[in-house]
Amino acid sequence: MELSLLRAQAHSPSYFSLMRGSVGERAPVDFCIPCNPYFPTPDIFEHLGRNLETILKFYPSDAGTITEELCATLGLHPKTVAMGNGSTELITWIDHLLVRESLAVPIPTFGRWTDQPLETGKRVDMYPLQESRNFALDVDDFVSFIRMRGSRVAVICNPNNPDGGYLPKHQVLYLLDQLIDLDLVIVDESFGEFVDAEPYPGGWPRRRRCGRT
Repeated sequence: MELSLLRAQAHSPSYFSLMRGSVGERAPVDFCIPCNPYFPTPDIFEHLGRNLETILKFYPSDAGTITEELCATLGLHPKTVAMGNGSTELITWIDHLLVRESLAVPIPTFGRWTDQPLETGKRVDMYPLQESRNFALDVDDFVSFIRMRGSRVAVICNPNNPDGGYLPKHQVLYLLDQLIDLDLVIVDESFGEFVDAEPYPGGWPRRRRCGRT
């Protein structure tokens, strides 16, 4: 493999760049970008194959149309859902539009929750998860930390990235109740589909990629 690809000043090279740099070698395995090995399903691939010419020739539906279709399936009102190109774009919107001065977040966690607000001059109050506790989040201690720091926005990833730590639904709801006076509380459930710790995980009746109070 051409190792200069890995020294590029970016999150990671594209998989196709890695493939081109690995001609004649075993295909690379990319551990940097999280991928869902169970999606798309074979039926979806078959559908895409049948409609490949149309997909390539014409513009896709706009975000509003896709949102309406999704909400019809999930039983949600379209005005309660924001469509984005992945969590990084949504985090950028949240930071620019809704985070005014400070944000508290347990670490380690998904890096954009710390990097993005730092890039726009916000104060990021980082609450360290302890290895001695297997990186489990102590809700009451996190609340005390937020009060001490005076943070106006709080974020948790549930399950957390990268350690997979999971906060049960009743504790998430308790956290939201304790922080009801903040400007914003965000529960990032980007990996919620992989949770099997309880029948109906998540803080809402149906699953969201991101939630707020």
